[in-house]
Amino acid sequence: MRKFTFGFCSLLFCGAANAQLYISGKIGATDFVINTDQYMYYSDESYRSTIASGNISDINATYYGAVGFEFDERFRLEAEYSYGKYIISGNWALNTKNYASGEGVTPLPPNISYPSTFELTNKVHSFMLNGYFNVFTFDRRYRNHIYGEEKRKCCYDAMYVMFGVGMAHMADTGRVGIDTTMAWGGNPLSETVHNTLERFIFGAGAGLSFGLTPNFNLDVSYRFTKMGKYDIGQTRRDYYAHSVMMGARLNF
Repeated sequence: MRKFTFGFCSLLFCGAANAQLYISGKIGATDFVINTDQYMYYSDESYRSTIASGNISDINATYYGAVGFEFDERFRLEAEYSYGKYIISGNWALNTKNYASGEGVTPLPPNISYPSTFELTNKVHSFMLNGYFNVFTFDRRYRNHIYGEEKRKCCYDAMYVMFGVGMAHMADTGRVGIDTTMAWGGNPLSETVHNTLERFIFGAGAGLSFGLTPNFNLDVSYRFTKMGKYDIGQTRRDYYAHSVMMGARLNF
């Protein structure tokens, strides 16, 4: 992660002598989506309990900060950090296929379902190198030179597309509670699975930039981010996100 961060920050600052430095901040409403299979007490010799399966999602805030360079009216490049915390919870049916048999093993009814709760917490830190290309600019505005009638360019609006690559550090915690008292009068069961992982990610999107002054812009944009997938033990995850963002950009 450190080598990757240093590498794309070095790339960002190469050739910056003829570019205009800027900083930006954004806040986004992110639909964080996970395609998942979550199992509990899984064993080929006994039984397999499916807790959650399919797409689940949570809409929450994501925060972005970036530093970059605008090379001309068409292209800019930036290094971006973002953070989001997404909590997905609900009531799920624990679907169990039981195969337990043999001496000393308590047989369980096959294909039964228990009331269960499932909570999945994801904390995501991401570092990305983003490129922005203005598809077209419009509504250019000018102002008079302070010493005469000469008009100088003030600012302009633009429609842009973006593409970014980077790394994400993710902390994934899945908590499960199962009420078995209805089945055989036992104590409620619970299990917590925690994983941390780093993933290569990429994103693509589009947006509008509104130049309010020569050095200040407002941005409205959409981004799709693919965060990869993994299989660990009883867990399978496939992450991606849809974000709608608003932000401000200050040029120096």
